[in-house]
Amino acid sequence: MIPKNAVTCDFCNPDTGRIILRDKRAYAMLSLWPVSEYHTLIIPERHVESEAELTSEEVLAISKLKLDVIKLVNEITPRQDYNFGIDVGATAGGRIPHIHYHLIFRKPGDTPAPRGIRSVIPETASYESDDDPRLEWVLEWAQDLRDIAKAPNP
Repeated sequence: MIPKNAVTCDFCNPDTGRIILRDKRAYAMLSLWPVSEYHTLIIPERHVESEAELTSEEVLAISKLKLDVIKLVNEITPRQDYNFGIDVGATAGGRIPHIHYHLIFRKPGDTPAPRGIRSVIPETASYESDDDPRLEWVLEWAQDLRDIAKAPNP
């Protein structure tokens, strides 16, 4: 059965000219709107909106494609640094409701003070305060998650 979104989804009907690697579960395609050279999207073939919907086989295929793309780019430009991430849902900046991962290759000086994924919310990007109240929140969140998972306290 073809999902109803597949008819209009750009990732269910990809531009094959931008696809660089593909297997039966996922494919790697250069971004139409790159933020850096070789900016790649890694996309499951099946139309799903969230990581929680992915099968183990799809996760493995995505991971393998990520490594394969990194190796390819490193043949062109050795030792490329990169960011790897996703935007799931509108609140996180997601615009296409088909899960996809961004592999963004970086170069020294491409931004004045790189902070990586932490700078998604600039006010929380700093590591610099020893008395930061976030530690208390983190410990509370960890306990909440352990309670739900019924995991032992380390």
